[in-house]
Amino acid sequence: MKRKVTLLTIALLVIFSVNAQTKKINVSAGMTLVPQASMNLNKPSDGFSPFFNLFPQVTVSKNKWFGVGFYSIAFNSFGSAIGFNPTSHLTTYLVGLKSTMKNDGYIGLGIGTPVAENRATAFVEFGSSIQKPEPVIYIGMFIPFSVPLN
Repeated sequence: MKRKVTLLTIALLVIFSVNAQTKKINVSAGMTLVPQASMNLNKPSDGFSPFFNLFPQVTVSKNKWFGVGFYSIAFNSFGSAIGFNPTSHLTTYLVGLKSTMKNDGYIGLGIGTPVAENRATAFVEFGSSIQKPEPVIYIGMFIPFSVPLN
């Protein structure tokens, strides 16, 4: 998992270095509140389990691309995400997390759309644990509270 997070970080650096001379890179920091629910797709009869998460984070964006480094308080893990906004109404992203307490991680793929006059993003994410692959679906809302750093 450490190698995957390193590769994702390198990919972020490469993507954001392209045309760095002509396009401004935006950097912000803050917290994101994430009310969400998850369901193990191998056990759909168990239904959705609702919970809240909080992510202290730093976001770097350029044009339609963005990268986020964060800490998941609910799962005690560090993560990074890379995403692309193909339109103003659609966000796509790949996310990876590494647990700080056990030898495990998570990788997921999600889509989202802005809601509440662009103050939040509703999302659907599919992913799995690295050590114990089981498909999981998450639905929820990213509600960011951040300030620009540049």
